[in-house]
Parts: sequence; structure tokens; C-alpha cells
Amino acid sequence: MDKDITYHGDVVVFDLDDTLIRERDYCREGFRRIERILTGGLVPEEGISVKFKGISVKFKGIADELEARLENREAYFDYLESRLAENGMADEMPMLVESYRNNAEAEIKLLPAMKVLLEELSKRGVVMGIVTDGRSGTQRQKIRSAGIDRYIEPQNILISEETGKDKTRPDNFRHFVTRYPEARCFYYIGDNEMKDFGIPNLMGWETYKVEWHSDNVHEEIENSDKMMQARGKIVNPEEFAEQIGAKGKGVI
Repeated sequence: MDKDITYHGDVVVFDLDDTLIRERDYCREGFRRIERILTGGLVPEEGISVKFKGISVKFKGIADELEARLENREAYFDYLESRLAENGMADEMPMLVESYRNNAEAEIKLLPAMKVLLEELSKRGVVMGIVTDGRSGTQRQKIRSAGIDRYIEPQNILISEETGKDKTRPDNFRHFVTRYPEARCFYYIGDNEMKDFGIPNLMGWETYKVEWHSDNVHEEIENSDKMMQARGKIVNPEEFAEQIGAKGKGVI
């Protein structure tokens, strides 16, 4: 890893799901892909069983059924598995889950407020990064589809499956401290008080919780442990960007 001792500005690191993008959008795209496979509109790279022939009509509308369970925070994959089992196709479940996770056709967009923030920080030359938990293929597909890689260089995108460490460990956060030893301040922006802010708080980072959407895939639970709570909230991205004291290299 190359150190940058010439950067004296702030470093802003983001969570991915339900911070930069809505995870719910990715799920919906995956559900539609599953329905296309089950109804014969798409043949995945993994191949498909001849058992689908003649029963595809039974799975028409499965995407809406899965989305309804997502909205109710129910186990949508359990429901899918039961529907497959009813039709003698339980052995197709692994293929469908894999196709859902590696959906190269998914159209994911940055949350409007976060696009404003990324654009503003990029104009100012602020170093940005991502620390996210999840599977490499899934998370990278989200990042590519949303165009986030236009703002953040590859070395600063850290995914738990690739690094072997999740957000309950300091390793991925330490990457930024090590790479930018002269940075003025480190920020972490996330949405989940159960796991996003504990480690960066312990490391002395500034932590902020996003506040502009309430339909996260995972139920929002307030953590009573102050060490796990964000130190502030972002309601207006323009106002937040104004407080970032980074003008790029050589500015202290």
C-alpha cells in the first residue's frame, strides 16, 4: 500500500448499503431477475433445469411476492425455497441465489443526497473511501452500477470478504490512517448503530449517521451504548460538505 504523506485534508469514508445506495433497490432487481429465470425469460450462465418447462406460469408474479416479504422484513428466500419445493425444484435454489447475488444487469442508483455529497467532496479534492461488509461480487456490482467507482479509487474500497475483516474489527479503518498519515481528520458515514460506528468511534474518528430515508432493508434499532452511536447526523449534504476542511494536497 502506497502512503500519501502530502495529503493534509480530511478523509471521508462511507458505508455502502442504505448509506450510498438503497439496498432495497438491489433486492428488487434481484427478484425481477429470479422471476425472469423461472418464467423462461432469461437463461442464466449457470444453466437451467428442464424441470422449469411447462410450469413457468406458476412463478408469474413471484417478484412481487418476494418484494412483499421484503417490505414486511420476512425471510424472502425461505419463501422462495418453499415455492420451489412445492414444484419439485428445491435443487434449483442455489443457482437462483447465485444469480440474484451476481446480477450484472442490476440498475442501482446513488441516493440523490449522497450524489450531491460525493460531487461536492470530489470538487474539493477530498479523499474518499468505502468500508462495507458483504460478498465481493455483490458489493462490487452495486458500486459499479451506481457509478460510485468514479469518485473513489480502487485501493480505498474495502469489502469484508476480500479483506477477511468486517466492521467489528479495526483493520479496514486502519487502512486509511496508514495510507494518509498526515490527514487532518477521518470521518465515517453510515446508517446502522448496531455495527457501523463502534470501531471508528474507538479510533477517534468523526462519525455521522444519514437521516434521509427510513425504509432500510434491516430494521433500524437505536443502540443505547453511546460508544456505538454516531456523533452526529447528516440531514443536509451541502451543509455537511461545507464543514469538511479539505482542499486537497498540501493544505493543512
